[in-house]
Amino acid sequence: MRWPFRGRTWLWLAVAGPWLSATAVAWAAAGPTGDPQAIALARAEARAYTRIPAETYTQNGFIEMSDQEGSRSYLSYLWGQARLRPGWAWATEHGTIALSHGRVLWWRDQLTPPPCRAVGGCHQIPVELVAERAGAFWAFGDSASHTCFSPLRRGSTPVTVGQIADRIFGRFSAPVPGNGTVTLTYAFPYGRGATMRVTDIDSTSTHLTLSSRWVITGGHQTRSSYGYPLRAPAAPKVSRCA
Repeated sequence: MRWPFRGRTWLWLAVAGPWLSATAVAWAAAGPTGDPQAIALARAEARAYTRIPAETYTQNGFIEMSDQEGSRSYLSYLWGQARLRPGWAWATEHGTIALSHGRVLWWRDQLTPPPCRAVGGCHQIPVELVAERAGAFWAFGDSASHTCFSPLRRGSTPVTVGQIADRIFGRFSAPVPGNGTVTLTYAFPYGRGATMRVTDIDSTSTHLTLSSRWVITGGHQTRSSYGYPLRAPAAPKVSRCA
């Protein structure tokens, strides 16, 4: 699994930080439970991630955001929430994670909210997020054209340089075979009285995840699709603001 974690927010050039309920942390520390065959397949998935140079993804429903560019520029965002805040928008993400032996070398995520339709100031501006060894940063725009980068607070991104990209925990149901795929479903506690249920569709030839669906108690869903380039793209160049 990748990063279905819950966040909190700080406004004005700030973002969400991850947290898991105490029960969920205990589940993660204890490792996976449930169907033995599904756990064996999940471990094969984790091993597969140690052999690839990068993962790309497109994702919807994971990050919600509000931002503004001007005399009082700011970025605020949350991830892994069960509902959308008033005045905020769900971003479509296009991301890349460079890997070495299954650990994150760097991360880039393009957040693209829907076009602004309200009269007045726009609070739905595309943003690029970057995490590298020097820290985490953000800029208005995308990888092709963006402003200078401002720093993000430590621990304020759902992906951290050095972390294991694919971690196994939760209670697994029996796997469901398909045409060249296998579906793995697992669940774990998520916040106060809630549960996260994750469904991964993995390739049986590579054991890598092709798509995922995360459902939080109450019905909110995050949908993701993944790709695996043969070589890692060039690392992002971060030009910091003066």
